[in-house]
Amino acid sequence: MKIQRRNFIKKTLAGTASVSIAGLFPGLFLQGCKQKPDSNQLIMKKLILKEIKHKAEIDLDLAEQLLESNAEFQLINTINWTEFPYKPEVKFKIAYCQDQILLKYYVTEENILARQTEANSMVHTDSCVEFFISPKKGEPYYNFEFNCIGTIKLGYGQERANRVLINPEILKQIKIRSSLGSQPFEEKTGGH
Repeated sequence: MKIQRRNFIKKTLAGTASVSIAGLFPGLFLQGCKQKPDSNQLIMKKLILKEIKHKAEIDLDLAEQLLESNAEFQLINTINWTEFPYKPEVKFKIAYCQDQILLKYYVTEENILARQTEANSMVHTDSCVEFFISPKKGEPYYNFEFNCIGTIKLGYGQERANRVLINPEILKQIKIRSSLGSQPFEEKTGGH
C-alpha cells in the first residue's frame, strides 16, 4: 500500500496535469490528459486559467486568498494504472496574476511520508504532487515536483530521461508553503 500510494500521485499527476502557456500570458490554458478505457489513446482536456488582476506584491497569504476567492476547484480523479488502484482525493486551484502562476493543491490520503528536505532531492519517493509547464507546446518543459512539506525538485528538458535540474539558488525564488510544515517525518497513517 505504501509504494502504491506514492507512485499513484506521481503517475497520476504525470498523466493528468500537463500545462502549456498560450502566448505570453494572454490566457493560460491547462491541457490535461487521461487514457480512454481499454485503450492506449489519450483524451485531452483543456482548462482556461483565470487571470486575477492585482497590482500589489503577492505574498503567500495573499496568493491563497486570491485563489480561494477567484479560482474554481479542479479535480484529479483519473487512475491510469491498474497496478496502482489506490486513489487519494486530489484537487487544485490555479490562476495567474501579472507574471506569476498561483497554484494550490488539496490532497487527502490515508498515509503520508516526507523524508526529503533538500532542493532537487528524490521528492517523488515522498508523498508528492507534480506540475508540468512548457513555454510553447511541443517544446522542452519544466517539471515541478513538491513533496508534502514543500521540498521542491525542478527539472527542464524535452523528455523525462534527459531533464536538467535547476540551480537550487533559483528555486529559492519560488514561494512554497505546506499545511504540514517543513519538517521531515516518517510515514503517518490514519488519514491526512
